Amino acid sequence: MQRVSRCLFLVVALSALLLASAACAQEADYLSENLIPNGDLELDADADGYPDGWPRVEGAQLLSEDGNSFLRVSPYGGPNFELPLEPDWIGVTVRLRMRCNGVVLGPEGWHDARMVMSWNDADHQHVAPWPDVLRGEGSFGWRRMERTFTRPPGAQFLNIGASNFAAEGTVDYDDIEVRGKRRPPLRDLPLPAPKEDLWGLEGAWRQESATRGKVCLNGLWQFRPAFGPEEIEAPPAGQGWGCFKVPASWHGDRSVDVRPALAWEDAGIADATAAWYGREFTVPAGWDGRQAVAAALAAYESSASGREVRLTG
Repeated sequence: MQRVSRCLFLVVALSALLLASAACAQEADYLSENLIPNGDLELDADADGYPDGWPRVEGAQLLSEDGNSFLRVSPYGGPNFELPLEPDWIGVTVRLRMRCNGVVLGPEGWHDARMVMSWNDADHQHVAPWPDVLRGEGSFGWRRMERTFTRPPGAQFLNIGASNFAAEGTVDYDDIEVRGKRRPPLRDLPLPAPKEDLWGLEGAWRQESATRGKVCLNGLWQFRPAFGPEEIEAPPAGQGWGCFKVPASWHGDRSVDVRPALAWEDAGIADATAAWYGREFTVPAGWDGRQAVAAALAAYESSASGREVRLTG
């Protein structure tokens, strides 16, 4: 008789950062309202030729093209906002449209067209790291840009501005959104196929003899980074399981197939030093009464800190 066993939850403790592939979808339920006033730049109620709600600076002007208003910024600088961050926000999502017109880079790496950003603490002092901001150079038509930034510890404000630090050229901005992101509730990413199809052993590599058998469990496993050192037991279902293809290393390899659950797709994983793997499998017919041994034939571990590989099931 065949039986179904809950397999092998494998935790690999690492000292390095978890790098996940960029996520392409956001759920609006977990994003705040736009923090930038008049982000589409259409409101100029006092007809002074400058967008309402925006700090006035030299080198920035409100223009119109085919009935659409946008902000053009010449070197050097641009209007900035300092935005307070709510306690439950884990990051911000920035969206905008940018168009560059002959933007020539200056002598420093940040001398370009960019949506400049700085995380600031309660005393309005910079908090590391500097974000990898949305930027442009050269000449190109309107481009939509979007990126989600993880909030670092101690950040209470975000300073952000539509800027131009280039040696020459102009940059146009439009439809600017900055939205605070709350941590979504923990829930599992749905498996891409039924378990019996995804984890069936019919196509798996197998080796059989009169006394022992082997079967390879490579394929798509459930995967979840550990959210704290106290998480020493495998999380139950419904607690933010995503998927990961085995064999592969999530230690610094951006090319592997990581399918994140919403709760950790782009925030809350930078400090992860451990991850859980899990899957089900059906014990092959004829194995009743045999001793079962699970083996991880290759596992990466860092020598920089304590680490272990544990199997449970």
